[in-house]
Amino acid sequence: MPSFSNYKNPLLMLLLFAVVSFGFAVSAKADPVPVGAILSNGLRSTTGNGFGVVLPVLSLQNTPNEAGSIAWNGTQDVCSGDAKCTGAVHSNTYTFQQLINAGILNASNLGLVYNINEPGSGLNTHMNDVRLTVFDAAGNWVFQTGTCGGTNPVCPGDFPQTGSGQGGDGYLFTLDPAAQAALAAFFANPTQFRIGLSSSISATASGAEDFYFQAIEGQVPEPASMVLLGTGLMGAAAGLRKRFLKK
Repeated sequence: MPSFSNYKNPLLMLLLFAVVSFGFAVSAKADPVPVGAILSNGLRSTTGNGFGVVLPVLSLQNTPNEAGSIAWNGTQDVCSGDAKCTGAVHSNTYTFQQLINAGILNASNLGLVYNINEPGSGLNTHMNDVRLTVFDAAGNWVFQTGTCGGTNPVCPGDFPQTGSGQGGDGYLFTLDPAAQAALAAFFANPTQFRIGLSSSISATASGAEDFYFQAIEGQVPEPASMVLLGTGLMGAAAGLRKRFLKK
């Protein structure tokens, strides 16, 4: 009769394989770890543009709170929560190729405008969060930014209505350096990934609140990023100098 020791190593390997496989299966279904953030970056004047010019990505409508998302399931766009996907459809995902075709050539050119469309004036909506999401062609959720940031105005925080009308003036959001770096991989393979959005807003009346993508000029790197870039260039220059002196 064979001893147990003859099977111990194969059994341990099989058990390890099963555990690792299970871990991959669980991680594949888990939400992607947030990377970077969308930052509020002041008002964006888009008078006269309307929805025929900008790229509408998410429209939310409810009272007094709105929360929802637009996603890709591998076949079509899917709205959840208070997102509008019927009637005047202003909730859409886009391939990165479609962004490029619209003049958004890379992550530093990607601007997101928050357009408040409430009756009257003086309404002060409260932005709880807004996040970019990315899906592969098969509909797997592969990327999301973290909680919104920025100080112009502070996000999460109050965003007063600045005008009315869908597709009009609004608040500009841009990507921080970490989010820009992460999105570079999707811009490099633009036909295989789609970008969507999720958001949560409080203190709303009848709505709808809209988000749309718009091309912007590249951002100026933050001082810390410039220091790191400068250090890297100095290191590269020193290496080249050493090679030159050895010749």
